[in-house]
Amino acid sequence: MSIKDTKATNKDIVLKVMLNYDCQTSTSISMDAKRLFQYEITPASVSGVLRPLIQKGFVGSSRDGFGKTHYWLTNDFRANLEGGDCK
Repeated sequence: MSIKDTKATNKDIVLKVMLNYDCQTSTSISMDAKRLFQYEITPASVSGVLRPLIQKGFVGSSRDGFGKTHYWLTNDFRANLEGGDCK
């Protein structure tokens, strides 16, 4: 399924990947976007999309022992998903 023809944004793609796979690094989100949706997004762009969502409390993050940051969707995001408040 290619999303290139639709007007999906980086944020749309990142959230679709995160809804499919729970806890991931920006690199793995980037690779999954390419694999699942044939959508090119760099790990730096993924991090840029996630920063505002972290500030709003919709995404959690934590560093592992190797310096990689892992991201996951919070319960706040899942609760507000249907209400459209996650923009």
